[in-house]
Amino acid sequence: NANENSRRSQSGTAVLYTARGHSRSRGWEQNEVSDDNVNDVPFRWPALSEDMVEVANECLGDTSQFTILGQSMGAASALYLSIDHPDRVNALILARPPRAWERRAEIASVFVAEANELQLNEPGSRRFLPLLGAAHTDLPPRSDKDIYRRIQCPVLILSHGEDVAHPLETGQYLSELLPKTRLELAANEDEARLEWPKIIGDWLADENLI
Repeated sequence: NANENSRRSQSGTAVLYTARGHSRSRGWEQNEVSDDNVNDVPFRWPALSEDMVEVANECLGDTSQFTILGQSMGAASALYLSIDHPDRVNALILARPPRAWERRAEIASVFVAEANELQLNEPGSRRFLPLLGAAHTDLPPRSDKDIYRRIQCPVLILSHGEDVAHPLETGQYLSELLPKTRLELAANEDEARLEWPKIIGDWLADENLI
């Protein structure tokens, strides 16, 4: 219809990047000198959120406001960005937010074991650092509601029911903690792939962001 055609015709700037330590991105160069200088802090969610800010500053300008969409680890990083820099974010989309809180504590030892195995198999490599970062990071405690209230922009949360690594409960808790939230749940990945693009587009239009 006319509204959908109008939405498709909207233009803007989309910035996509690969997070530190993932795919062909690096980020562990400062740790390559000595085993005594191993530091996984740059791979934890709060630090990754500052990488997001640097990318936005470089591509959009250091006073720009933007809509940010993050998936999985990117969702957690986007959440921290919105907490620490609420003036920069006009809308937040959290797709498949990852295990957090009690669930994060349960999985941390698995990440550490995988990191240790990678260290043994690849002596001298620092590719294990993102795994340690994943083990040693988490969302702010649910009890600290004031932290979550810093986010006053509209928030869309997307989760689906067959994703053990990104459980529904994370999205459900976040929808209760964040002030201006819409939660959309899909039954499975196929339904999510089919429905989420339209849900995102409609939500952005409803919020007058496109």
